[in-house]
Amino acid sequence: MNKISAILVPEQFSGRTNGLPRSAGPALGSATFKNFPEDFKVEEVLGFKPSGDGVHRLLKVKKNGWNSADVARHLARLIGCRDMDVGYCGQKDRHAETTQYFSIPATTLCEEALSVADWPNGIELISIDIHHRKLKRGYHRGNRFVIRLRDVDVSADQVDERLDTLRVNGFANYFGSQRFGRDGRNHERGRRWLDSDVTRRVPRSSRTRRSMEISALRSMLFNAVLADRLAGGDWLKARPGDLLILDGSNSLFEAVEPIAPLAERITIGDLHPSGPLWGEPGKLSAAVIERERTILQQFANDLTRFESQRFPMERRPLRAFAEDLQWTWLKQDEIEIAFTLAGGCFATEFLADVFTLSDRSVNRAVD
Repeated sequence: MNKISAILVPEQFSGRTNGLPRSAGPALGSATFKNFPEDFKVEEVLGFKPSGDGVHRLLKVKKNGWNSADVARHLARLIGCRDMDVGYCGQKDRHAETTQYFSIPATTLCEEALSVADWPNGIELISIDIHHRKLKRGYHRGNRFVIRLRDVDVSADQVDERLDTLRVNGFANYFGSQRFGRDGRNHERGRRWLDSDVTRRVPRSSRTRRSMEISALRSMLFNAVLADRLAGGDWLKARPGDLLILDGSNSLFEAVEPIAPLAERITIGDLHPSGPLWGEPGKLSAAVIERERTILQQFANDLTRFESQRFPMERRPLRAFAEDLQWTWLKQDEIEIAFTLAGGCFATEFLADVFTLSDRSVNRAVD
C-alpha cells in the first residue's frame, strides 16, 4: 500500500487538500476570509509591457462581483465580436476585488464602443493599450494578492514565525479546491470526457468546460503525488532520475550524480522537484515515471486514459514561493497578508499552511 492510501481512501480522493500533509506542519489555528469582496484583492502581473503596436487592444479592468468569463462575454457583446475573440490570462474569483487584463480585436467599432461605453456596476475600465498578441491562458507572470483574514484564533507570535518559515522554505504547490468545482467532482466529469473520446466534436459552448474538467483530473493526480511525497518527507529531496525545474522557468532536467550540488540548489530555491501532469512519458526519466506510477497505482485507469488519448506528459514544481511577502496585524484577531505568486499557484494553498480557512463567500450568491 502506498503512502497516499494511508491518508484517505483513494476512491474518495478528489484532489482537494483538506486533511492532506502540509509543508510546514498542521495549521496553527483557524481564520475566516472573503468576509467582504475587498478582503480578497488580486492584481494580475503580466510580466511584460504592451507592445504599442498591433491589432489588439489591451484593457486593464477592475471588477467586483463578476467572474472573468462573464466580463469577457460582456466585452464581446459591447464591441460585437465572438466570445472566443476576447482573450484573458486566467479565471479570477467573482467574490473578490480583482484587476486583470483582457484583449479585444482592434476595430473602428471597437474604438467607438469603448469611447461611449456605459460600464455596468462592478466593472471599471482602468486603461487601454495596444498590443500585438491576443492574451491566452497562462500568458501572465503571476498575481499580487492582498488578503485580509479575520477571526484569527492563534497568537501573532506563532503566525509570524510560521510565515517567516514559509518565506524561506516555500510551500506545497497543491492545486486549490477551485480547480475541482463547487462540488469537488470536476475530476469525475473529466473521466467521462476522456471515456467519450476527447477528439470528438462538442459544441463550442462546452469546450472550455471540457478542458477545465479534464485538467481537474490531471490536477488530482498531481496532488496525490505531492501528498505522497510530503507524507514520506522527501518532497524537496533530489533522487537520481528525479525531474527538476529551474525556478521561474519551464526548464526541466534529470537529476544525476553527484546529488549534493543539486540538493544545495533546491535548498536555496533555485531548483524544485516536480510532479506529473499526466500524459505520455515520451523520453522523460523512466525512473521517476515508474516511481510515480507506483504512487498512483490505484489510479492506473486514469493514467491509461491520458496515455491512450496521447496527452503529452507535463511537469509542475512541487514547491512554490510567496514572493515579496509582507503582513500587518490590524487587530489582535485580524491580519492582512500581501504576496505575489507565479501563475497557476493558489493563494489559498499558501494560507492553508498557516490556517484552517473558512470561506465566508460561500454563504453569498454563487457563480
